[in-house]
Amino acid sequence: MRVNRRHFVMTVAATGGALCMPHFLEAGETGKSVSSFQNPILKGDYPDPSVVKVGKRYYMTHSAGTYCPAFLIWESDNLVDWRPLANALTDWDGDIWAPDLVYYKNKFYIYYICSNGIHVITADKIEGPWSKPVDLKLPNIDPGHIATPDGKRYLHLSDGHVCELSPDGLSTIGKVQKVFEPWPIPKDWVVECVCLESPKLFYRQGFYHLLVAQGGTAGPATSHMVVHARSKTPIGPWELSPFNPIVHTSSAEERWWSRGHGTAVEATDGSWWLIYHSVEKGYYNLGRCTLMEPLEWTSDGWLKILPGSDSAGLIKRPPGKPNPVPLVHSDEFSKAELNPFWRFWKESGAGKHEIKDHTLFLTGRGKSPVDGRILTRITGDKAYSMEVDVEAESGSDAGLLLFYNNACHIGLSLNSTGIVLHQCGKSVQAPLPAFQKKQGTLRIENRFNKVTLSVKTVDGKWTELAGQVDTSNYNHNIYGGFLDLRPALYAGGNGTARFRHFKYQELK
Repeated sequence: MRVNRRHFVMTVAATGGALCMPHFLEAGETGKSVSSFQNPILKGDYPDPSVVKVGKRYYMTHSAGTYCPAFLIWESDNLVDWRPLANALTDWDGDIWAPDLVYYKNKFYIYYICSNGIHVITADKIEGPWSKPVDLKLPNIDPGHIATPDGKRYLHLSDGHVCELSPDGLSTIGKVQKVFEPWPIPKDWVVECVCLESPKLFYRQGFYHLLVAQGGTAGPATSHMVVHARSKTPIGPWELSPFNPIVHTSSAEERWWSRGHGTAVEATDGSWWLIYHSVEKGYYNLGRCTLMEPLEWTSDGWLKILPGSDSAGLIKRPPGKPNPVPLVHSDEFSKAELNPFWRFWKESGAGKHEIKDHTLFLTGRGKSPVDGRILTRITGDKAYSMEVDVEAESGSDAGLLLFYNNACHIGLSLNSTGIVLHQCGKSVQAPLPAFQKKQGTLRIENRFNKVTLSVKTVDGKWTELAGQVDTSNYNHNIYGGFLDLRPALYAGGNGTARFRHFKYQELK
């Protein structure tokens, strides 16, 4: 149900009065001890994690949603500290969800769902180059790969379906068949739906093990969960675990909501871990973070979360020297190629941007953020300040936003007339003096979901245009889309918008 939300007042005094990085993000915050870590291992919108171990190294990727490029590949030596490598998919072909990252016979595969069906891309090396997508022409969503010791390959799908793959994994054999029924969720549990999704499979000691998501990704805090089953064959019959669900948010009082979509990984010392996504209470608009908890095997061969584990507390680290990598969100546009963390909204960036002389040139389109060109990046911070120097050619808009989607955003832009304020599809011109050559500096502060918009004029003073705007409801449960609210640059109109000195700082 859509609820009422606060709109800021779109009126400005004639004189321009107030309205009636490097930032370092550590992947895998270590808490108080280098022998432990605290969730999330990746903060921000990194949903649907898929992890594969190759030798002593781990690789992980996530859903990209409506953004391009997609499938940023991360690598780690210890499952906690993750380093970004490269984007595997650089061409826009619709929304991208639920990847399954696979290593099989010296080749990497990513099976995934996009707007027009299930596809696969391949690479000989994890950093690429990756192939063009191959359409497998399959129904359903959320592919999960498994291979038998004798070389037969299968792709499990949502709703308990499966299809055999060709030996090269690039086409299907035979028909899709249903082989698995969902775990019976107790009738008094508060969930969104049955939603049997996210099959993840592995083989161990004579059994094929299947992890699936149930309960629904969104909606109530207690909806999502991870269910475990096993079989002597890769296609069943399946026996459900007596310990189901192995991960589940039981109360809205917990810190982490909607815990689900899990992948089980064996570490180099033989310990087992569950990597999954979850939403933090009070910060649904940050998206689904990546979490990890230790697993144990029972004497009769079932998985359980290790007793005493606390997803919100300190957890003993897997083996491997702690090596957190600082990720700088500020950008001086000093390289010819765009930083790999930038993401275009519903398009690829080819031919739409250029970097030279420490300036990002974005070709404009549309009349506002509703239909304009949007370039975003994930942060995962609860409080931060960002600012950017902008310059707008005649007929163009150059803006700074917090962007959820084209129907839900907040920010400001500069054009030849002055400043434009944007919020959730509405744009209002706010003429201000003291701009020189259609240039200025724009700033947005987000302090725990309370947002302030400001502009710096040529006299060096900051003018606040909107303050304390509540953005806590800028999330999926209101606007749909399974996305997050993230910093964005906006280029509108018929000209080119120019951006310099993007500065980002986490606030405490």
